[in-house]
Amino acid sequence: MTDAVLTGMTPPYGRPGAETGDATGGGTGDGAVRFEAERGTLIGLLLTNMLLNLLTLGLYRFWARTRVRRFFWGALRIDGRPLDYTGRGMELFLGFMVALVVLAPVLAGFQFVANVLTVTHPVAGVTLTLLFYPLLGALALTGTYFARRYLLTRTRWSGIAAGQDGTVARFVGQHLWAYLLATLSLGIAMPWADANTYRYRMSITRFGTGRFGSDADSRGLWGAWLAAWGLLALGTVLWFVGFMPALQTVEEHQAGVPPTPVDLNDMLLTVAVLSYAAGLLGLAFYRLVRFRHFTRHTWLEGIRFRCDAPARAFIGVIAVTALLLLAVAGLAALAGIGIAMLIPSPAGVVVGGAVALLLLLAATPLVTTGYYLPALLTRLAAHGRITDLSAADAIVNRATPAPRRGEGLIDAVGDIGIGL
Repeated sequence: MTDAVLTGMTPPYGRPGAETGDATGGGTGDGAVRFEAERGTLIGLLLTNMLLNLLTLGLYRFWARTRVRRFFWGALRIDGRPLDYTGRGMELFLGFMVALVVLAPVLAGFQFVANVLTVTHPVAGVTLTLLFYPLLGALALTGTYFARRYLLTRTRWSGIAAGQDGTVARFVGQHLWAYLLATLSLGIAMPWADANTYRYRMSITRFGTGRFGSDADSRGLWGAWLAAWGLLALGTVLWFVGFMPALQTVEEHQAGVPPTPVDLNDMLLTVAVLSYAAGLLGLAFYRLVRFRHFTRHTWLEGIRFRCDAPARAFIGVIAVTALLLLAVAGLAALAGIGIAMLIPSPAGVVVGGAVALLLLLAATPLVTTGYYLPALLTRLAAHGRITDLSAADAIVNRATPAPRRGEGLIDAVGDIGIGL
């Protein structure tokens, strides 16, 4: 099996380890899902990665990402058997190098031509500039396709590798038109777009010789989505209305008229902030509802999946995460202010701001990856269930080549994780 992984091929024979007794250990047969992570080990891993990233000026991040993925994959157990991540940091690094050599000049050249045309031929320049953003969207979706394919081919359970079929053009097209329609509806049609693209992604996802499928639709999603959408829309409207006096002052200043004293509507702005906060919570609830709905309507051959995690199971996780992030931001700000006070000059302000930003960037993953993600996965797994798992006994590996690294521009976009 090791040779198969190193050569980028999945073995064409049956279940690996069947002849010798699977080295991963026998399952319990009940289809239980568990996420068992040692929090101290994870924090130690994140701190080590942070230190090595600092020492290598960020070059180590590819290997750091690989180590974190290997930890999380190994902590997730299905029927008592862990997932296995076989990706390597060098593969991510090589993909990034291809992107650096090819992708950056292409995008820079596109932007340069657009800027020149804006001066010489304004209409053509503006048109080309507007086309730049759909190009970025297509590149992001292209990256998503190849990154997803990479992650699936590097994921194994009980010796069987996952994978992805389909073409990148079809993948990009399916997602572009669905989310374009959702955008034209001002986001109202997002549940339909989510369900449509999810069904397609499942149709091209496989596990060995088995294939996933889904009949999920948008029914059951609209209530949660419209509640979140309404709160966010209300917050946006109230925010602009509350700041209208300030905008009028800016216009008067530009016109050379003495500005009228600004009297912001504090009550309106407060309601806007509260509405935004409630909308973000509603968005989190929608994602939970969507996850439960999609999981219930997904299958792998004769295997069915289910997750009945209640919203109350995540309230504490979200609250603790928010408090930890606020504490991190506060400590970073205090450190920056302290340095600025020790160096009473403009340079001190710059250094203090830089230190605060670095501390914030370094400590945030300790909260999001070290606490939030394990807590989230633990609760989802505790309420997850896989039925008829015995059908997996009929699934074997496919003799299909797996990508070794980014091959050209498109694979490079995928390997550097654009769109994830």
